[in-house]
Amino acid sequence: MPLPDPEAATVTLGATVSGAGATSPAGTRLTLTRTSTSPLTYSVRFLGTATVGGQPTDLAIADVPVTLATTTISVFDNQTETAVFTPFGNATISGRSRPDTNRWDNVNFIEISVTFTFSPADRLQAFLTFDAKTEQPSPILIAGGTGRFAGASGTAMITSIMDGTGDNPDRVTIAGTLTQAGPTTPIISGVNTTSTGLNQISQNDWIEIRGTNLVPRTTPAGGAFWSNAPEFAQGRMPTELAGVSVTVNGKPAYVYWFCSAATTPACPADQINVLTPLDDYVGLVTIVVKNGSQTSGPFLRFKNAATPTLLLFSAKGHAVATHLDGSVLGPATLFPGASTPARRGETITLWGVGFGLPTTPLTEGSSTQRGLLPAAPACRLGGSPVQVAAALASPGLYQFNIIVPDNAAPGERHFYCTFGEFLTPGVLVAVQ
Repeated sequence: MPLPDPEAATVTLGATVSGAGATSPAGTRLTLTRTSTSPLTYSVRFLGTATVGGQPTDLAIADVPVTLATTTISVFDNQTETAVFTPFGNATISGRSRPDTNRWDNVNFIEISVTFTFSPADRLQAFLTFDAKTEQPSPILIAGGTGRFAGASGTAMITSIMDGTGDNPDRVTIAGTLTQAGPTTPIISGVNTTSTGLNQISQNDWIEIRGTNLVPRTTPAGGAFWSNAPEFAQGRMPTELAGVSVTVNGKPAYVYWFCSAATTPACPADQINVLTPLDDYVGLVTIVVKNGSQTSGPFLRFKNAATPTLLLFSAKGHAVATHLDGSVLGPATLFPGASTPARRGETITLWGVGFGLPTTPLTEGSSTQRGLLPAAPACRLGGSPVQVAAALASPGLYQFNIIVPDNAAPGERHFYCTFGEFLTPGVLVAVQ
C-alpha cells in the first residue's frame, strides 16, 4: 500500500479487528485524518463496533506513516525520554548502558511503550524492546487498554521501512493476534504502591491491584486474608489464596488480601494486595492475575529500584503512626477517643513500604524479614530535620522511629524523607 497522499485529508487503511467472534462486519478499518502537512501528520480513528468476546482475531495495521515529533532522542543509563509517534500517540523510550558511561554505543536495549488511540474511548497499549546492537525489535506485547480494548492481550510483529537517510522510519506495519476480554476475564485497571496511588512499583513492595473479575464473586464480605494459609507452617508466604494468584515480571507475588466489589461495599472495584517478589530488574514489567481458571491480560507498570512510601491512615494524608506504647498517633479527630498527637521530644513510629532491600540478605518467599537500610533516610518534620532509625520489621514493611524536634510547632506538620535519589510523598503528623 503506498503512503497516503499529503493532499488527501482522509485516508482509510487496512482491516484492523475482524474474524472469528466479531460482532461487526469483517474489515473494520482505521481512518487517518490529516492534521498537518508540515510535517505530515495524521490523527487515527477506529471505525466500527467490533467486539471479540474472548476469541483471538487478526490484528493488522499496515503501512501507517509515522512522524517522530521530537528531532533527537538520546537514551543513556537510567534515563528516560518521551517522544510522540504520529499517528500512534505517546511513546516512552528508555535504555540501559554499562555503568559510568554516557555513550549511545553502550546502550543494551531500548524499551518502547506506545498507546494506540483509535477513538477518545478506545485505546490499546503495546510494549516492545529494540536490541540496540542489532536494531532488531522483539515481538510486540499487547497489554490492555481502555474502552473495547480493556483487558485485551496478544502479540504482534512490527516491520518498518526507513526513509532515504536511514534515520527515522517512514512507515510501520504491525501484524499479529489480538484477544479481547470475555465477560468473565479478569481485567486489571490499575496498580499502585499501597495507600498512596503512586503508579510505580519496586521489589519487595506492597502493591494494590484493582479491576474487574479479579477475585471470586463469592469472596466473604470484608475480603479474604492470608492468616490461615498453610504455607506459614513452613515459614513461607502464600503465592495463591483461594484460587487467586499474581505474577510480577513473570515471578510469583505473595497474596495477602483481596476483596470483591460484589460482596464488600468498601471496595469500589475488585482489589488484591500483594507483596512483590525479589527481583532487581528496573524497567517496564507485566503484572498478570489468575482467578481460578481465568487469566488476565498483562498490565504494564514501571518497576523502579525503590518506591519509598509512607503509609496513610486517611485520604487527607495522616501518616500511619503510633506512640511507643502502640497507641494510635494522630489528631484527636482522626479516631475520636483513640488517637492523640505527638509530644515534642517524644520518640514516635511511622511505617513505610517500597524502600528496597536491607543490608541483610533476604530469602525469597520467607515469612520472616529483618534488616537495616543501607543508609538511613534524611527526614524532616515541619521543615526541621529529625533523628531517624529505620529497619525492615516484617515482609516489605519498614519501621521508622523518629524524635519529634523540641521546636516543632503544634498542629498537623508535614513529614517527608529523601532516600538516595528518591523522595517520599509528604504525610501529616499531628503535634501538640
